[in-house]
Amino acid sequence: MSTEWLEEFESTLKRLNKAEKYIKREIMKMSEKCDRDVKKKLEQIRLIKQEKESIIDETLSNGNKSREDVEWKLLDLRLNGGNNE
Repeated sequence: MSTEWLEEFESTLKRLNKAEKYIKREIMKMSEKCDRDVKKKLEQIRLIKQEKESIIDETLSNGNKSREDVEWKLLDLRLNGGNNE
């Protein structure tokens, strides 16, 4: 009885399994790089928010206006162009 078909079948499956494992490894590498990039961007956003808060606190620390006063003034400026009519 000829076993050529069985050997060819086994060879084909081995080749496909190797290709599948290789692609999975590549996906994992890409995923790890993507995770690092996302974490880096999130850290950048955190630093920007921290800087904004610092600037806001520093600007308002002179005691002349409260944070709410400034927020209302900015809202009025955007909605009404600063006209109090």
